[in-house]
Amino acid sequence: MTWGLLFLLFSTRPQAQIERLPQLGYLFPGGGQRGTTLEILVGGSRLMRSSAALISGKGVEAEVIEVFPALRSLSQEQRKTLRWLVNNAYRKLAGWPVKETLPPEENSETLPRAPLLRKLENPTKEDLQRIVYEYLTPKKIQQFTPAIAETVLLKLTISPDAEPGWRQLRLVTPTGLSQPLPFQIGTWPEVLELEPNEKNSPLPVKLPVVINGQIEPGDVDTFRFQATKGQKLLITVWARRLVPFLADAVPGWFEALATLYDRKGKVLASADCYEYDPDPVITWMVPETDEYILEIRDSLYRGRKDFVYRVSISESPLVKSIFPAGAREGNSLVPTLYGWNLPVDKIALDTTPGYSAYRETAWLA
Repeated sequence: MTWGLLFLLFSTRPQAQIERLPQLGYLFPGGGQRGTTLEILVGGSRLMRSSAALISGKGVEAEVIEVFPALRSLSQEQRKTLRWLVNNAYRKLAGWPVKETLPPEENSETLPRAPLLRKLENPTKEDLQRIVYEYLTPKKIQQFTPAIAETVLLKLTISPDAEPGWRQLRLVTPTGLSQPLPFQIGTWPEVLELEPNEKNSPLPVKLPVVINGQIEPGDVDTFRFQATKGQKLLITVWARRLVPFLADAVPGWFEALATLYDRKGKVLASADCYEYDPDPVITWMVPETDEYILEIRDSLYRGRKDFVYRVSISESPLVKSIFPAGAREGNSLVPTLYGWNLPVDKIALDTTPGYSAYRETAWLA
């Protein structure tokens, strides 16, 4: 009996330790351009004691700015206070006379701590638009998800010479390290989506660009861009790559669907995957110089804060296949490349023992 109790005690101890560890649900945005400083929101659970952030590789520094508790929704009185503050902020930006700082005491209530509300201290027009959409715009579905209810605000400083590509980010707490989530270092200019950006009000972007967004329940994000006849565009979506698995969703991942339209609404291209990769990729030659619309949504019209995505629209190269696919170590090799926007169709690879061919093919990333 004694041995049975001891076995039970020690066999459950690792599981108990795991249950105390911080769990990351998403990063937003899921990447950044090198040479920039940006704020990242980390959503998850058991994050309230986060003291530091770690990111793999060189050239990136991460700092915890503030930690925010779970927030279900604002009360009616809090919404009144927020409307007053937002109205005054808009008046100040427009150069109009500002009313009292706060509404009368009997009609006011202190606002909770939240990442967006923090920006009320010195908001931009875009900040106010995001606040209005998030807290003052009626939504069909109000959803509280404990697994991503807590948030940590990080400041990331990316060096101009930071190597582009994928990194791993973790949070540090007294109980241990969180699991890692992917974070991408890019070279193109980046933008954050700005709601509302539905079909009748697409957000204008300038190519080349990387767009960062989140799909809310039933949300459809659209972006308008100008393209020139003959351009060979590569549209790459990263969604499952950013959040590989959602433990409390069915199905347990964001099924991103990308659709390209002309200005009249005609579908020009669409993708929900790329070969064996579950994230969409579209290769498209521009038929006429004109404006075009890119739409991003979940294939089942689901959504919540951890349905994050990154979309790159550029003339970047894409390698679809290589032949031959391998060679014996020490033998010379000049394989043929097949793909889209490739600067060369053949490349010499050094197969000297211990040599990494990836250094010679960095432009393929």
